[in-house]
Amino acid sequence: KEYDSENKYVDSLLDAAVANMEVEVPEEMVYDETDRMLNKYEQNLAMQGIKLEDFYKMTNSKEEDLREKMLTTLEKVSKDVQRTTTTMLKSPTVISRLEKTGVVSFDNAKALGLVGMAGRASGVEVDTRFNFPDKWFKNLQDKPFKATGDVYSRTKLRYKEIMQSISIIKKFTAKLAEHENDTLCNISSNSCLSGSLVVSMTEGWRGEVIHTVITDSEGKLFKYKIKDPSFNNWYGLAMAVRNNGISDFPLCNKSFNLSYCGNDL
Repeated sequence: KEYDSENKYVDSLLDAAVANMEVEVPEEMVYDETDRMLNKYEQNLAMQGIKLEDFYKMTNSKEEDLREKMLTTLEKVSKDVQRTTTTMLKSPTVISRLEKTGVVSFDNAKALGLVGMAGRASGVEVDTRFNFPDKWFKNLQDKPFKATGDVYSRTKLRYKEIMQSISIIKKFTAKLAEHENDTLCNISSNSCLSGSLVVSMTEGWRGEVIHTVITDSEGKLFKYKIKDPSFNNWYGLAMAVRNNGISDFPLCNKSFNLSYCGNDL
């Protein structure tokens, strides 16, 4: 009874405090949240199959407006990421938690077949964009990265790749007008070759996504296999947590940030 009365007393105090509390929300936060909600609405429209032409008509906008909005968003993201990363990595406490935690050596990463950021953070230079470049990537150069294989290395690489992606998007956006009449999709009436195997590779943000197709003697699909990068990289996480304390597990786990259900596909 005494415990219940104390709880009721605390609840009454909290209710009174909340009833008389005024919270001043910065104007910038209001605008940011409004933009986020509008962007989410636009994404939902896209998921419903609304074409860009219809989108322009509905919003009374044009391609230049969309491109300008994209570049404005990129500038904001770039500044936010730079500010957050600089603040975080200036802290000695943060650095002491990240350095030499969850180390995966180059030899182990290579032996386990790690791909994407998990592999590159340990010095395994594998990136489908640059190993098998198409016309968009053939003139782009990947900057070297000093890998140490620990959580700190995976953190720094994540920052590098965010900034690199922003730079690439800006370069590609500037070239869109040159490819206005490019064919986006080829539909062929030809049947598949019989008894063949085809492998297609695309670099997802976690690493390479591989589609493999095998046809039978009649040229029909015999087997279709998809492999996402997390399939490889879970073994890297298992290696990273060895000889680390239980408190290091969340750091190791999120430094890999792998897919539990194949979202890479």
